[in-house]
Parts: sequence; C-alpha cells; structure tokens
Amino acid sequence: MGAVIDKLFPQPQAAIAMTHLCDAGTKVNSAASRVYDCPYFLIDVPQESGEEAVSYVAKQLEEMTHGLSDITGRKLDKQKLAQAIELSNQARKYALRVNELRQAVPSPMRGSEALAYLYIVALGFGSKEAVDIYRSMAKELEKRVAKKFMPIGEEKYRLLWLHVRPYFKSRFFHYLEEEQKASVAFEETNHIYWDELDPEQPFKSVAQRLVLNYANGPIDRHTDILIDLARKYKVDGVLHYAHWGCRWNYGRLRVIKDAFQKKGIPFVSIDCDSASSQNYFEGQLNSRIDTFLDMLG
Repeated sequence: MGAVIDKLFPQPQAAIAMTHLCDAGTKVNSAASRVYDCPYFLIDVPQESGEEAVSYVAKQLEEMTHGLSDITGRKLDKQKLAQAIELSNQARKYALRVNELRQAVPSPMRGSEALAYLYIVALGFGSKEAVDIYRSMAKELEKRVAKKFMPIGEEKYRLLWLHVRPYFKSRFFHYLEEEQKASVAFEETNHIYWDELDPEQPFKSVAQRLVLNYANGPIDRHTDILIDLARKYKVDGVLHYAHWGCRWNYGRLRVIKDAFQKKGIPFVSIDCDSASSQNYFEGQLNSRIDTFLDMLG
C-alpha cells in the first residue's frame, strides 16, 4: 500500500483483484486504481460451489477480458488462450507426480525449497516454463526416491506446513531442518485440488478452479482436505505459520486447530511476519519449535 501511495510501481493500465482469500488485495488494488487513475476490475468469487456460482464467475472473467481488450487495444486470441489452458494441464500433470513422489519416507525434497514454488502455483500455470520446472522436478525426485536420498540427513520428524513462509533472510529453516532434522513433508499451498481445464471452455474452467479452491467455501471442507493431507504425507504434526498481516489466516486458525486436535494430530501455530524481520525473534521461535518437537517424541 505504501508503494502504491508513493507511486513506486509503473503506471498500470488496469487494476484487478479477487474477493476470495485476501481481503487486503481488494482494498489495495481499489486504492491503486484511484491513485493511478486507471480502471478497476473486481472478480467476486462466492462461497457456494454449484453451477450457478461457476457461471457467475465465468461471466465476470469474460467481461473483464473484453474490458482489458478495449483498454489495451489488443483482441483476445482464442487460440493462444486454448494453448495456455493446455500448458496449464501439462504443468498440473507433472505437479501431481511431484506431489505423489513427495509422499515417500524419508522426504525427498526440502520443504523450505518447496515453499518457494508458491509463485508458480499462483502465477505460472499456463506457461511453458511451469511445465519445464515441474517436469524437471518430477525426474529429479524419481531419482531421489529410488536412492532414498535424504536432503536433510536422518529424518526425525515429518511436518505438514500451513500458510506461507518467512520471505526475509533468517535461520528459521536451518534450525528446523538441519539442527532439529524436521522435514516439511508437504505444504497446503502446493496442493493441486482442481481437475483438468477444458480448452474449449476456458472461462468456465478457470471459474471452476477459483470456486473450488480448497480455502474457499465452508471451513469444514477446508479442514477435511488438510487432515487428508496430513494422513497422506504421514506427518507427525502440523506447523501453522500465522502471518500477522493475513486476517483470513487468523480467522480460520482456531477451527483448524480444533479439527486436528479432534483427530489426535499435534498442531502448533507460530505467530510471525512473512515480510518483515523486525518481529522475528529467533530465540523465542526456536523455543516454540523445541517444545513442539519434544511433544512429538
């Protein structure tokens, strides 16, 4: 928001936001449209997941696309859009293979590395680069699993990671992985929850992916998916990184914690900031991690 106010970004032709998950995104982009005096498109994604909801979102996506065409003077190339959908499906196929391979014990991949792939899941699908990355990753993990390669050495604990990671320089993962030998076996952000998209119905397909997002809709559906991931990846416990700036993340915290506790799955929430190291206190966080891992036995 500060960068928007100070006009640190290049002049945009439009600002686009979506209502699901991130409340701040809608507000920041609405303000950006006023500061930069450009059109603002808001995609409203309802909590319902039926055909009516999908049609509602698909219509908005199509209207936005035509609006962007008018603003930029560039017509939509339906053939290129279909190609992007095909590339998205290819990346999805390899990403599913990667996720399958990561179920192996010991974990063949560092969670600290896997958490860095959030940007590909969020922005990369539809590009050739995403296909290449996931194809290469699948080949590498197949070799590691066959050799029982342990990237952190002897694995003592397996964890499911919820939410994002700290994006500033710190020793957080060095302590977790190298010193405590705790593998982040999987992260909710890398969960592939959607079916193949249809190149013949691109707007409807993308709308279905948005509506069926595992974090959209009833919280019970969300907790069921997370518990299933915990079982699938044979984790000993769940680490929830509670980024202070995310109201959605904090709003779900108690419900998710209770759901895991009912299933007898140990759960810890670490309050921190993903963006700023000013609120990162290494000694306190290490103590929280130690207490949690001791509880796992």
